[in-house]
Amino acid sequence: VFSRGSIQITFELLRKRNPRLALAVRNIAGGEPLAKDYDKLLDDKDTDHFRVELDSYNVREVVEELMTFTYPDAVDRQNPGVNIMARTLMQDWLLLAHQMVANLAGDD
Repeated sequence: VFSRGSIQITFELLRKRNPRLALAVRNIAGGEPLAKDYDKLLDDKDTDHFRVELDSYNVREVVEELMTFTYPDAVDRQNPGVNIMARTLMQDWLLLAHQMVANLAGDD
């Protein structure tokens, strides 16, 4: 489960390097958000969360693309926040990958 913001930032980071993958990520937020279990008055698109149903190869590809932002020579000294966001998102996508592997192991 990823927030709308995480999906959008992942898309922005990937779109120049890998447009096909970026589009697959962006399409996640085009789907139906998960139901919210709090007051409808707080209903805001920025609080939406989505179930990610990419295959394991695409998840691996997202992690690899985000990893390139964490290399020392990739650090943008004018905007180091991009590298921090990429590192954080990479960890989130890695957690998804680990969960996918655990689910496969449980199916055996």
